[in-house]
Amino acid sequence: MGFLHKGICYPTQADARVAACADYPVTWGDGASAHSLQCSASIDFAATSMTLTRTTDGASPVTIVQPWPTQPDCNFAGTTDFALEWFGLALLLLATVWGGKQLIRLFDQPHNPD
Repeated sequence: MGFLHKGICYPTQADARVAACADYPVTWGDGASAHSLQCSASIDFAATSMTLTRTTDGASPVTIVQPWPTQPDCNFAGTTDFALEWFGLALLLLATVWGGKQLIRLFDQPHNPD
């Protein structure tokens, strides 16, 4: 079982939360009203909520606590399933080529009417 974040299945919830935290170095505005929002340096990935730090116009940072984004369960098999499917396809191709060669050998005998 894995955890889904933005279409990617991560093996552990902590990995998915690290990816969610990586979405947050966000900056918007310009000039007199520049805002910055990022994950707190002391974030706990096992906690039930994430801690963000918001800075406005270079003033002292404000801490914001919000729930983690929804990360539904997903099937994390890595590349094992993918490799197994390709192995099956390669084995089928090999059997088809071998069978075709045997069929050609069967009918490639010279005809002797005796």
